Amino acid sequence: MSKERELNFRVKKRITLNIACVYLDNYKGIDDRGVIAKAKEVLDTHNIELNIWPESGSKQVGVNTLTYLDLPEISDMEKKVMNIIPHEDAAYKAVRRAVDQKIKGQCTAVYALPVVFCQYVHAGYGVTPPETKLSTSLTRACFIGMAGNDDKMDLLHEMGHSIEAIGDGHSPDTGNFMHTTNGRTFMYRFQVEFMAKAFYAVG
Repeated sequence: MSKERELNFRVKKRITLNIACVYLDNYKGIDDRGVIAKAKEVLDTHNIELNIWPESGSKQVGVNTLTYLDLPEISDMEKKVMNIIPHEDAAYKAVRRAVDQKIKGQCTAVYALPVVFCQYVHAGYGVTPPETKLSTSLTRACFIGMAGNDDKMDLLHEMGHSIEAIGDGHSPDTGNFMHTTNGRTFMYRFQVEFMAKAFYAVG
């Protein structure tokens, strides 16, 4: 195995990744399904800490929740089905703007990756659309749905998509966190190194 595909690589200096969790009211789940704890667990094995706003990333009404129907630029059809419809760039951008406004002044991290728990019309359990990157100074936002893989790696997988160096592609290697199917357990060294240099990394 090449060095870049080392499985037990740990960054020398402790790195912190900042995420900000926001829930839309069209997300009917009672919690995050355990995807936050799983991301923390896997990243910690590589000497990367996951710093979450609000603490634990749980749904806290009035703190990190948004009313979907009140968001600007959402089409009548999207409001009717209560789903964010893929390829509706305006909808993704509207959600991103609203999320940024919600976390502004509350989340103390200078840069944090927005993680939006919501319902959308999409084949996957999570999505990190290019349309959520509003400018060159902002990273994408991750959208996490109510259903997911039993391995609970959906959030970490979408965090990978938020990093341009890792990109939109999926790993062909079963078990890798960037694979698409259940049973993912590991990150390669090169993926850890890219994540340690993410826009929302500190250290």
